[in-house]
Amino acid sequence: MPMLGKISFFTGYSKYFGETLRRFHITFALAISLLISKGVPCYAQDEISESFPESSSASFESETTETPPSSQKLLFDLTDCIRMGVRNNAEVRGADYDVEEAKWKLSEAQPRGVPVITYEYEAAPVPKDASRALETFFEGDITMLNRVKLGLGIPLTTFGKVTFAQALAREGIEASLEKRNQKTSEVVLKIKQLYYGLLLARELKPMLEDATQKLENEISKREASENTPNPLELAKLKLTHYDLLKRLGDVSKKEALAAEGLRIQMGLSRGHPFDLADRHLRPVEFELKDLSFYLEESKRYRPESKLLDIALRAKENEYRLEKRKLLPNLGVGGFFELGRTLDEVQNVGTSSDFNDPFHFTRAGVGIRLSGEFNLKQGKARIRQKQASYYKMSATKDLAEEGLDLDLRESYLTVQQSKIDLENAEKAQRLARQVVFLTKTNNDVGVGDTKDYGEALQGYLLMKGRYHEAVFNFNTAVATLMSKAGYQYQP
Repeated sequence: MPMLGKISFFTGYSKYFGETLRRFHITFALAISLLISKGVPCYAQDEISESFPESSSASFESETTETPPSSQKLLFDLTDCIRMGVRNNAEVRGADYDVEEAKWKLSEAQPRGVPVITYEYEAAPVPKDASRALETFFEGDITMLNRVKLGLGIPLTTFGKVTFAQALAREGIEASLEKRNQKTSEVVLKIKQLYYGLLLARELKPMLEDATQKLENEISKREASENTPNPLELAKLKLTHYDLLKRLGDVSKKEALAAEGLRIQMGLSRGHPFDLADRHLRPVEFELKDLSFYLEESKRYRPESKLLDIALRAKENEYRLEKRKLLPNLGVGGFFELGRTLDEVQNVGTSSDFNDPFHFTRAGVGIRLSGEFNLKQGKARIRQKQASYYKMSATKDLAEEGLDLDLRESYLTVQQSKIDLENAEKAQRLARQVVFLTKTNNDVGVGDTKDYGEALQGYLLMKGRYHEAVFNFNTAVATLMSKAGYQYQP
């Protein structure tokens, strides 16, 4: 079964940002620690306020100055992106044609009572003297024969074969619809991952830019100072600065790729200007229910579960159809046939329309019963279809257990990511309080600058981990909703 967690650029986005974010935290904190150790309170006024309201961590985030989008840019929130993707995505639109193809196959499997017309036309040289046919032919004494035949047949019954063929065609329509839903669900999940990943990149980028600028200013200040700077500390600052520049370029590249990937999934034309309506990555509002609820919903709505049921019914209909192939077909039909030569053929032995091969007008109506009864081959084919049905019945149970296990994993991931998010929020609030206390002590002369630097370093780490926890929680919820069969919930 195709799973929604395929490894690709889009679905691997969360893993990339999770690992990259941890590396950013370490480098970022190292840069701040170096600055604070020399008494440069570059973040004391910019990041930390003097009061600590008891509210969620979102209230602590300083608003990043954003260049307002151009008047020609379209702003899309997550719901808009999902709607655009469902309507315009090329993969979803391609699945629509699979549905149309399946519907026409059903029309093809409905021949009962529909007349079938056959036609033939022949033109050939014939001898003018039928008593000396061979000699006159080689002597060139010939004329042209034209023959036209029309046939009309109306099938009456196939003794059940058409019925099961139609059932198979209907199963094909259901399967194509579920495959379309499956593709839609995959596209929606990709859009959510890209949307959250793009917001995460935009949370990281200002942090890196700010740290890079502060390091550049400090390096320039020390190099321009009249006092000779410590070479070791200056080298450490430069190395950290180079690493920050690399990280900044990396996250900028991933931000651009995420935006382009989101554009592709939404089905927008190349270069179409758009921007996200959200400016910050925030946790989605979600109430986690019991696992049994999601397992039941998955069996009812998840496309993979429905495809298993459809596949089993299709195998059963194939088996029953194979048994009916031993029975004949019954139909009624008629024909009209006309034959003429350009010149009269002499010495023809008969003048009857049904016996004269050169000049005739024929017609007839009748009933036709036809079929092929090969007991050995027919029995072998029936047993093959029966074995295929039994195999599908056995593997269906295993596949359903696999889907339940996959859903259980997603459920546990949401549970853990929710706990991690709550802990990250508490840790960020606590780290901020520690910064406030150490700064206060430092201001009144009873603290140590080193303690303040360590406290600020811890706060920055907690801040970055909070963004990571939000991203992990949002993507975990999106994955659970997709595996439960809910396609469109943000």
